[in-house]
Amino acid sequence: MSGGEITARRDVDMKETKQTIQELLTPEAFLQWVRQHSPNEVIGQACDAAACPLARYLQDNGLNARVAQPFVFLEGEEEWITLPEWAIQFENKTDFLLGGNITAAEAEWLFETLFVHRIPIERLRLYR
Repeated sequence: MSGGEITARRDVDMKETKQTIQELLTPEAFLQWVRQHSPNEVIGQACDAAACPLARYLQDNGLNARVAQPFVFLEGEEEWITLPEWAIQFENKTDFLLGGNITAAEAEWLFETLFVHRIPIERLRLYR
């Protein structure tokens, strides 16, 4: 394979990976993954790009991903992929409201608080 063919194949692979990430990073799919775990099971670690709940979710779906808001980046790739707004909000509050080990119950509570009950993010600081 020539250099140009390798670059073209890599571009196709990255385009497919971006599409996969966009399909996975829907609020519904993430919440479904959270609910597959027992409530007290630790599903992530706050402030850890490789072990936060969103990174673990992507890893469980076959991607060697790290999450450093507002981006997802993949091992060996130069291009970063922007997280959807809901995921940025979730990551932000996971890091600064929950902290430490994050259980499935805590992740579900935070998700529902932010996106089902739509309590403004600013008000959540009161509960820290």
